[in-house]
Amino acid sequence: MTAVKDAPETPAAVPAAPATAPEPASSTNTEPEFVELSPEAKARQNRRSIAVALALGFLVVLFYAATMVRLGGNVLNRAM
Repeated sequence: MTAVKDAPETPAAVPAAPATAPEPASSTNTEPEFVELSPEAKARQNRRSIAVALALGFLVVLFYAATMVRLGGNVLNRAM
């Protein structure tokens, strides 16, 4: 069998860079580090969380309404 002449050549595999080991954690500091947000940043985060919750709630109501419209009155006309 002969190779297809018009087939593109595949590039040679490039070896991945060796994985570097993570820096060892200090044995004296076992507490996780937290960033203290400013009051302004907390307020922005709170508003963002409320906006995401409202958007999610709107989608739930929208999907429920769309389902009820698609099913219509036929939801009660089924064999039991």
